[in-house]
Amino acid sequence: MALSLACLWYALTKPNWGQLVRAAEQVSPAWVLVALSAYTLSKVLASRRLNINFELIGLQLTERANRRLFWLGMLYNLLLPGAITGDAYKVMVLGKSPGLSRKSLTLAVLLDRFSGLLSLMLILALLYAWVLPPSWVTFSGLIGAGLLIPFSKQLLKKLLPQQAKGFNRTFWFGAGVQLLVVLTVFSLILSMNVTPDSLKYLLVFLSAAALSVLPISIGGGLGIREFASIQGAEWIGLPIEKALMISLLFYGVTLLTALPGALYIFRDPLTESK
Repeated sequence: MALSLACLWYALTKPNWGQLVRAAEQVSPAWVLVALSAYTLSKVLASRRLNINFELIGLQLTERANRRLFWLGMLYNLLLPGAITGDAYKVMVLGKSPGLSRKSLTLAVLLDRFSGLLSLMLILALLYAWVLPPSWVTFSGLIGAGLLIPFSKQLLKKLLPQQAKGFNRTFWFGAGVQLLVVLTVFSLILSMNVTPDSLKYLLVFLSAAALSVLPISIGGGLGIREFASIQGAEWIGLPIEKALMISLLFYGVTLLTALPGALYIFRDPLTESK
């Protein structure tokens, strides 16, 4: 948590606040609404992907109950220290089900996250190859990302054959989730009218987002993501104020999307009658 707070302090003291305010004044609410819609849909797909992983270990949850639990976990990810707080909560609640071990639930949740990261790595590799000058690094990254998918599938078949049965379905759901996240970020970029460098901003943000999944942050990556956005923008030659504003807007979108989860803080999300 200390590292995350230090990164957040750096991110808020590094930029020129006058330029940051001007960047905020340029934001188009209409595009932010598009981003909010895209991100909400991405979470609906993500909740379905998670339920597939639960089904593979024999846990039968209705989509309604699973979505409620998912939304509450998403809110906890933003409110509590660590990026996996919501996942830990899901394991704790579902671990009370008879015949299910917390180990199998933990594996299901971790594999769910991994299926999303596979698609993100491939998207990042494509962006690096497109945006940056051609080099052996970008080429190797592209080849490595492509090979990571079949390698992961074969490794899963060997180590966890039961979960491997759903690899294709969860991968494509994960790809859908990440493409909607890309649409979310691109909409935020358009809201600030920085289209000439839109792909560069997208590359910076997605790279920062990949780092923010580490369980060392608060508020779902707050601080880590902003620090990485500023560093990435400096490295690639972009105004850090606009990169930071995109990151902060994204945090706002994630917070607004997660707020309905508050309905189940004091109510059982698994109870169908509620």
